[in-house]
Amino acid sequence: MKNISSRRKVLFLVSLSAFLCALCAFAFHSAASLPSRYEVFSDIAMTVPYRILVADLRTNRQKERVAKIIQSTFNEVDTIFNNWNPRSELSAFNNAPPDTPFPLSPPLFELLHFTDKVVTLTEGRFDPTVAPLQKVWKQALQRGSFPDKILAEQTAKRVGWHQIILEDTTARKRVDGVELDLCGIAKGWCVDMISERLKEEGFSNSYVEWGGGDPYPR
Repeated sequence: MKNISSRRKVLFLVSLSAFLCALCAFAFHSAASLPSRYEVFSDIAMTVPYRILVADLRTNRQKERVAKIIQSTFNEVDTIFNNWNPRSELSAFNNAPPDTPFPLSPPLFELLHFTDKVVTLTEGRFDPTVAPLQKVWKQALQRGSFPDKILAEQTAKRVGWHQIILEDTTARKRVDGVELDLCGIAKGWCVDMISERLKEEGFSNSYVEWGGGDPYPR
């Protein structure tokens, strides 16, 4: 029994050593594969810091082109998807009367149809119409209490993806007071847009982060 136990310990130590060696080799390879030359583009967009790294920019013209792509994409996201911008297309939809077709721009049309798929895949757990009910709860919690039951029930009637009807190139709300808040999906959508646009312009080696963190070395 002692011999068997000793063999198991030896096998365990050998396996652990092999695993650690493999892990170190992977870490070394990953560090070695980092581009030695990259430009950092960082600022704040819509109150959230972003940090974008693009490798192999050898001319000022390339740097200017990258900066233009980044800024134009953030501007597009702000003017179309940002419900905190009162002049955005999404805000216009939120303020539109119910049961009235609202013409969608191609970018908003594409994102809303993608959102529809996400809502379906998550069985409604991702719900961009929850903002009105969220406001009720937030206001109550700030007062140190629970929301009024009747108010919460009435507000809940305006919540649910089923309140949004997507048609050919339009969208409409079933009832008054329905609001869309795409912050939970538009940020990742914007990151993909920037990455794809950089690749289209020949800048294929990039890292795009828009969440306020700093996971990449300086």
